[in-house]
Amino acid sequence: MNRELPDLEPPSAAQEMAARTAGQFRSFLYGLGVLAPLLLVYMSILGGMHLWLTLLNLVCTYAGFAVVILGWRRERRRLVDLGAAGMFVSCVACLVTLSLLS
Repeated sequence: MNRELPDLEPPSAAQEMAARTAGQFRSFLYGLGVLAPLLLVYMSILGGMHLWLTLLNLVCTYAGFAVVILGWRRERRRLVDLGAAGMFVSCVACLVTLSLLS
């Protein structure tokens, strides 16, 4: 099929429901990815340990989220995937480092 031609078939109800569910799940994961660094910073402030690491995680995660938003605005799926991967890697690296330092 030629990628330049629009798809003239309307999506079925099942396809629309699957797309909506996937979009809601993706939004939930992005929301969790945005709130998790804030929770880590809060816990770090209360515990008084490794604040530098959690702040670095916060900056890296929000930089990844900025790349995701840039990708959405420019309609480039690759940027969205790259930003989401950066958010994930930043949080996992911070959690692993925190567990090694504790």
